[in-house]
Amino acid sequence: MGFLSNKIARDEVKPGDHIYSWRQAYVYAHHGIYVGEGQVNHFTRGDGQETGTGTFLDNLIVSSSLNHGDTPCPNCGDRTKVGGVISSCLDCFLAGGDLYVFEYSVSPAIFLAKPRGGTCTIGASDPPEEVIHRANFLLRNGFGVYNVFKNNCEDFAIYCKTGLLVANTDVGRSGQAASIVAAASVVLSSPLRFVAGFGSLAVAGYGMYCASRLVSDIGMRWDVSKVPVERLVADMDDLAGMETKPEERLVTDMAGMETKPEDKKTRMTLASRSLIPICSKTFLSPLRVASLLSFPEKSSTTFFRRHQIHHLFSTSTTPLFSPVKCSTLETEVQAVSRPNVVDILQERGLLESVTSENLRSACSDPNVAPLKVYCGFDPTAESLHLGNLLGIIVLSWFQRCGHQAVGLIGGATGRVGDPSGKSLERPELDALTLEKNIAGIKNILVKILGGNASSYVIFNNYDWWKDMTMLDFLKKVGRFARVGVMMAKESVKKRLESEQGMSYTEFSYQLLQGYDFVHLLDKEGVNVQIGGSDQWGNITAGTDLIRKILQTEEAAYGLTFPLLLKNDGTKFGKSEDGAIWLSPSMLSPYKFYQYFFSVPDVDVIRFLKTLTFLSLDEIKIVEDEMRRPGYVPNSAQMKLAEEVTRFVHGEEGLKEAVKATEALRPGAETKLDWNLIERIAEDIPTCSLPIDRVSGVSIVDVSVSAGLFESKSAARRTLKQGGVYMNNERVDNENKRVEEEDIVEGKGLVLSSGKKNKV
Repeated sequence: MGFLSNKIARDEVKPGDHIYSWRQAYVYAHHGIYVGEGQVNHFTRGDGQETGTGTFLDNLIVSSSLNHGDTPCPNCGDRTKVGGVISSCLDCFLAGGDLYVFEYSVSPAIFLAKPRGGTCTIGASDPPEEVIHRANFLLRNGFGVYNVFKNNCEDFAIYCKTGLLVANTDVGRSGQAASIVAAASVVLSSPLRFVAGFGSLAVAGYGMYCASRLVSDIGMRWDVSKVPVERLVADMDDLAGMETKPEERLVTDMAGMETKPEDKKTRMTLASRSLIPICSKTFLSPLRVASLLSFPEKSSTTFFRRHQIHHLFSTSTTPLFSPVKCSTLETEVQAVSRPNVVDILQERGLLESVTSENLRSACSDPNVAPLKVYCGFDPTAESLHLGNLLGIIVLSWFQRCGHQAVGLIGGATGRVGDPSGKSLERPELDALTLEKNIAGIKNILVKILGGNASSYVIFNNYDWWKDMTMLDFLKKVGRFARVGVMMAKESVKKRLESEQGMSYTEFSYQLLQGYDFVHLLDKEGVNVQIGGSDQWGNITAGTDLIRKILQTEEAAYGLTFPLLLKNDGTKFGKSEDGAIWLSPSMLSPYKFYQYFFSVPDVDVIRFLKTLTFLSLDEIKIVEDEMRRPGYVPNSAQMKLAEEVTRFVHGEEGLKEAVKATEALRPGAETKLDWNLIERIAEDIPTCSLPIDRVSGVSIVDVSVSAGLFESKSAARRTLKQGGVYMNNERVDNENKRVEEEDIVEGKGLVLSSGKKNKV
């Protein structure tokens, strides 16, 4: 993909990508979401109706669906007359054209360098799994009525990628539509009549065109809200039978403000009417737009607040695109208000304490740079476990709200061991084991946080501790520490009162972690530390040292989240077999999925709030469903298992877990293959028997030999009750013998007693 071209090869496209292909000699582009396995979900109208205006324009642009002629696509069939959200193969989507990928999170300079609309946006994309979820949900439920200016294929793809809807429906999210309107505004705007000379006319016109495109971009607009796809579809259903205009209803439901719909619509369209004159009844001068762009503070449910771009719309004679102005524009674009992540964490039960309430304003103030937030992970094992997952989730929430996530691996502190919550001193690890553990933890953090390389960074504190001598430590850190304060820490008091006591090594741990915060703030600009509630003492040790060593106030913040507990107060994250590891090499995605699938009803809603990124509206829908008659048991648990498994193991890991779950369900229609059996072999009891003790032998004897039953009588009793399965098929005949064709690929078979006992 080049600087000015978004063209890519087919093997470069990834699930969740927003892709497009040019139509009609580059007159317009058709957009969709690649959902994997060669399939694209896209929004279209049937042949001859692509604009969806009901006017002569419908005959000027042909349908985005492939015209198959007399030979329909062998994969998709004849889709030429199909409209709405459809799924088709990549060939049908491209219709003979080239493949392009739509870019997200581009800088304003890159955005303006690509004068053709519909190729990129300043707005940020959500993770691929959320994008695919929206695309598939809308495939089943629709995306409303197609309209080339207000609700087109690009609008569909942008919503799938961002979850954002525009409250002002004069023009949707589409960059193509915005470009058309912007170009028309340049031609029709009255101020251009007073510009002397063709050169000046061209420069001023192009400047207005660029500015109009920029302020209409989804990443710049203030009148957008994050709307869950389930709520979007529900609102569309409600609108179908109402007399109220859809745009007024959508403004009311999505913007979440207290003003009346008609008042809100007037206010929201004021700026767009002055920036895009073709949409207004009176042509207002774009040069006066700065005086019109004054709005109240952002709503609590709105993710962005409009900001003035007065340098582009100024009566000054300074050229519109001088270097100084471009620099100022870049600064102002970054001044978009961010979602208040502290409020989000509190709403979801992920906030225990903060060292200062000023963190709330700092995390969303558009005049304050994005925060750099770190969480520490000591390499005590080769994998992180479920207890560490909350820290990663909170980091990810900061990431999603526009801040940078920092993972700190304790290559140095891991040699000491954190005494917090421990009754015994941790065993010492050798250097080789530590290096192996560090590599394993780094891989997990990169996999989970690594959607955007610029949004996270990983450090190892051994890098700055390895060269510090004991004398350096006492001089730099020790002289600022007060023993009385250190002994008053809860984690220290508990250990001092125990029989085992506490070593000086463990006692000094809080100073090591505290200095990590000092170093990261001083050298890397990291200004927030997060951790579980048991880390409060270590975090405040860091903020105290920062005040004393760096002599600065309110430069750094600490935040803690509650520990992950079940409803009965016991720790969540342990199973009968031990820790719930995040690495697939230590715990398969199938077992990980099954752990969450077995969560009690009393805990599932709370865990959906703390362990997933589903909106609270979506979770409320799940909660309401659980109370209704006819609720399918474990549906909420299935949603929890899917979301958490996808976050930790990715889409492929989730597919593996779901496939294994289905394959091991007695009575399932999924055909077992040996590759699948091998993958799940570590997750169920297994045994090896000579072929002559299996082939031709009665199912009762094989079940006892394999250890599924303790006796033949127990096997026969269960079989008569319909509880014995071979390769997921119920065995009804106690005289049944294992035939050669029953052995999967001649290598093995799966026996089950009920739903849980398998071998």
